[in-house]
Amino acid sequence: MMRSTTWFYVVLSCLLLVACGAGGNGPQAWIDQPLDGTNLPVDTAITIQAHASDDQGVASFEFSLDEQVLNTVNAAGTRLGDAAMEWTPQEPGTYLIKVRAFDGEGNPGPYSIKEVNVLGMQAFAELPPEDPLFLEPTPPTVAQAAETTFARINHVECGENGVVYADITIGDPAGIQAYALFSTVVEAVTSEEFVQPYPTFIDKRVQLTEPSDAIDRDHQIGLEVQFATSEPGSSTVTYALEPQGRCPGHYEPVLGDPGSTFPLITARQNSNCRAGTSSQFEVLGFLLADQSASIEGRDNLNQWLLITAPDTGKACWIAASLGDIEGDLDDVAILATPEPPVVTATEESPPDANQPPPDPNNPPPSGPDTTPPVIQSTDVSPTSILTDSTGCPSYSRTTLVTATVTDDVGISSVVASWGVGGESGQVNLTSAGGNSYEGQIGPVNSTGTMTITIVVQDAAGNNAQTGALSVDVQNCIN
Repeated sequence: MMRSTTWFYVVLSCLLLVACGAGGNGPQAWIDQPLDGTNLPVDTAITIQAHASDDQGVASFEFSLDEQVLNTVNAAGTRLGDAAMEWTPQEPGTYLIKVRAFDGEGNPGPYSIKEVNVLGMQAFAELPPEDPLFLEPTPPTVAQAAETTFARINHVECGENGVVYADITIGDPAGIQAYALFSTVVEAVTSEEFVQPYPTFIDKRVQLTEPSDAIDRDHQIGLEVQFATSEPGSSTVTYALEPQGRCPGHYEPVLGDPGSTFPLITARQNSNCRAGTSSQFEVLGFLLADQSASIEGRDNLNQWLLITAPDTGKACWIAASLGDIEGDLDDVAILATPEPPVVTATEESPPDANQPPPDPNNPPPSGPDTTPPVIQSTDVSPTSILTDSTGCPSYSRTTLVTATVTDDVGISSVVASWGVGGESGQVNLTSAGGNSYEGQIGPVNSTGTMTITIVVQDAAGNNAQTGALSVDVQNCIN
C-alpha cells in the first residue's frame, strides 16, 4: 500500500485548494456541460451549464462561441455562482464554447473552454451506440495539459460484488513513482509503488472493490499519481464518475434495524412523530418524505404506530395514515398507549370588588387557543453549497435557514427538517431578535437537491408548516 486513505484526502484537499480557490484576478469558471469532445446534432437546442467561484462574489457570466459573445447572464453575487443558457448550433463543424465570470467590480476571470463537434442529423444518427458500462474519457486536468506528463482515467466499468474496473493511462519521461486508485465517498483504495528505474508509461486496467454505501449518492473514482518530476509532497489527481453515477448494487440503504423482521412504514410526506397517539402530544422527531422506519408497536385500532425517529433516536408514535406500510401488522404487538395530557381546571375565585368590570371591547379568551402560528417569510442562503471536504475553501458548506413567525400566545419551537440523498436531520432555529429565527444546516456528504421543511409550534401546541425549500448540493469540481 502506497499510503493511507487519509493521506490521499489530504493531498486531494491541497489540489482542490489550487483548482477551486478563486480570488485575485476575477472569478474562476468551469463549464459543467457539455463535456469536452461531445458530439451534438445540428439544429437541436443544448444547454450550456457553468459555475464559478470568487471570494469577492460572482456577479455575472459571459458565454461565447469561438470569439463571438453569445450571452451575458447575471449571478447572485455570492461566492459560488452558476448560470446556464441554451444554444442551437446552425451548421456542422467544430466549435469552442468559452465561459468566463466577472466579480462585482467588473474584473473578468480566465476562460473555461470546451471543444464540441456538431454533426448533421444523419451523421449524428449513424454514430455507434455508447456502451452503458463505460464512460467517455475524462476531461484533462491542469496537470494533464502538459504534452508529455499526464494521468487519465479512460474508462470505468462495473463488475460484480462491489468491484469497479478502471482503465488508466499514465506517462512521464522522467518516471512514475507511484499511483493510487480510490473512491472519494467510501473506503476503497488500491495502489502501486515503484523503485528505480521508474516506469515512464503505464496503460492498464485496475480493480477497486467498494463496500456498500448506505447513502444514496454518486460514486466518484480518483486517480492520484506521483511523478518523478513532482514537487516533494505533491501529486496529480484526476476523477471520473462510475457509470450512470453509481454501479448497480453499490447502494444499500439501512431501513430501521438491519436485523429486524418488523414491518416498515415509509412516509409519504414530512411527518411528526409524537410522544403519544394524538396531536396533543409533544413532537419527539420526524419521519421525512420517503424515509422508512421499522414498526415496533401499534395501538389497538392500527391508527398509530410506534417507531424510532431516525433524526433523534427516540421512540415515538406516527399516524398510520401518513405512510405506506410494508409487511403484516398482525406480527406487531399491540401496546398500551399514553394517556393524553390533562388540562387541570382551577377553582374559580369570588369576584374581586377592587377589579374593574370587564371591558366589552376587549373580552377575555373564551377557550383554548387553536390558532396555529403564522409563518410570514422563510429563506435559505446560500442556495448552493458543497459537500463536506477541505477543498474549494471559498465555497460554503452550510446554508443559513431563516424564518419570520408570529403567534398570539408565543412560539415554542421552530424546527427545520432537511434531507438530501440518503441523509436527513433537523435543526432547531433560535431567536435572532424580534420575530426572526435562524439556524445553520450542513455540512453534508450527499450531492443533489436538499429539501428543507420548517415546522413551527406555538405555546398551545398548534403547528404550522412551510412548503419545501431547496438547496443545491454539489461536489468540489476541479
